[in-house]
Amino acid sequence: MGGAKSRFVSVWFIFSFIALWHEFSTEWIAWAFLNCGVFMIEMIGTHVLAATPPIRYIKKISDNKYRPYYNLVAAASSSVVQTFGVLSQLSIMYGFQDSYLFLSRVYGESPIMIVVTLVFMFVVAECAMWAESKEQDAREE
Repeated sequence: MGGAKSRFVSVWFIFSFIALWHEFSTEWIAWAFLNCGVFMIEMIGTHVLAATPPIRYIKKISDNKYRPYYNLVAAASSSVVQTFGVLSQLSIMYGFQDSYLFLSRVYGESPIMIVVTLVFMFVVAECAMWAESKEQDAREE
């Protein structure tokens, strides 16, 4: 379908086909569109982030002393993507109509609980990236 050149278009065709293949219902269409939305956020965010001068500079630094800052931004965006991922998977079973209910049960009703959950997801993503960077450093040595 065009590969990397047309990723923005391909993702819509792929997920729509998967939804129609399984069942022509609002639950599957909701699942497809939410997944497409998550991929769009990720692709646009990656494209915009990679185009900014600080990130291009960080990628060129040989000792990667700024890699932790890059990982912080990536972990924060990962928390947002995980939120939409949870919502898209739940929409398979229940559709859009209960989206607020799903998110309130996952993250809690109070703002404090939402912040705690997002911070937890951020820390988990940051730990995963830290482990990956250690593995990459070991491979480079």
